[in-house]
Amino acid sequence: MEVYEKCRPELTFLETLAFEGMTSNNIILRKELLQKVMHNIGCSSDIYSDALHIGILKSFDNGPTGNQIQLEKHHYFVHLSFQEFFTARHLVRLLKSTTRDIAIQFIETHKYEKCLQLVFIFASGRLIQSETTQSRHTFWNTIFGDPHDLVGIRHMQLVTLCFDETQCGCAVPHRSQSISLLLNWIRFAFRQNNYKLQETIAMAVNSCSKIQNLPEVQIQLASLLTEAEQHKSHILTFIGELDITGPHHQLLESLLLQLEHNDPKIRAAACYPLANMGEKVATRQVIDRLVVALGDQDDQ
Repeated sequence: MEVYEKCRPELTFLETLAFEGMTSNNIILRKELLQKVMHNIGCSSDIYSDALHIGILKSFDNGPTGNQIQLEKHHYFVHLSFQEFFTARHLVRLLKSTTRDIAIQFIETHKYEKCLQLVFIFASGRLIQSETTQSRHTFWNTIFGDPHDLVGIRHMQLVTLCFDETQCGCAVPHRSQSISLLLNWIRFAFRQNNYKLQETIAMAVNSCSKIQNLPEVQIQLASLLTEAEQHKSHILTFIGELDITGPHHQLLESLLLQLEHNDPKIRAAACYPLANMGEKVATRQVIDRLVVALGDQDDQ
């Protein structure tokens, strides 16, 4: 925190410049934009020079140097992730201030743009660490508010990834809605027998670290195994593709029940998610039932 405080003027400049570039969909930051940002925030050439020396922002050519000469050049962030990170910081700062309407408009306009997805993920993670709950609620209300994407899959992906970045805690606004949204899409994908959609959802979940281990999610997966007999093999494949590191006892028991299924293909498919869950499920009970299931398969 001490470093951030000491570099606050330089960070404010980088954050504002990154945000303005993203707003205009530019990664090459033209000299006019640079000068406009400096004027709007009252940034001196010394602060600009210090920001440049951090090494994150570069001028676009290798011509003569000097502050005034550099200001006449186009600039860029050395990696897009830096521009996304600083844009997210600026967005959070706007949400905490009286200019939150600018942040709301930015979210409404850009929330479904794939190239800006990391901005919203970074922002959701920073907001959950903030003591100001109003900014957190404003962010999530805007994410869930209009407009929505036409099909809905981008909305599910955005909400899932942003929610996971918060570590899925109880302090997250719209927590239950976020979980329900994902579960509804999972159920829909299997009702429609849409394998491509199942793959898309699995990819979104596997970009996460927490949500697939939530009890609510795993209990729903366990229910699907008992409810959707005709899609059982696809559900087992879907579960096997998820990076589940803390299996819930209901999901584990449902998987073990599939090892006793009459269909040898179902028994074989149930081995896949159990194997991928690793050492946490490697109990004597699980191993014995796996041995029986695999032995039955060898007898076929």
